[in-house]
Amino acid sequence: LGGDRQGLGYIDTPSDYQWQRHCCPLRRGDQVLIVSDGVTDQPGGERGIMLGKKRIQALLLQERERPMAQRSDALLAALKSWQGEQICRDDMTWFGFRW
Repeated sequence: LGGDRQGLGYIDTPSDYQWQRHCCPLRRGDQVLIVSDGVTDQPGGERGIMLGKKRIQALLLQERERPMAQRSDALLAALKSWQGEQICRDDMTWFGFRW
């Protein structure tokens, strides 16, 4: 699903902006993880580049059979390792569930 590319709570976001509603039916066994852009945009690694969606997706694929709490712990460990000595530039939030 694609989301609206519009900030939330910023001065340039119109106060009357109407975000599009998206529905995605879930089936038993589906897993959902919502991650803020602060996680994907965190610089680190050897070249000081963003963590990015692909690295997160690869980690989650590798951890897919584990309980959600353990997957969250694995994401936190990977994020801290990636970040290294880089400062945290944005808030980082994620939550997930298995249906």
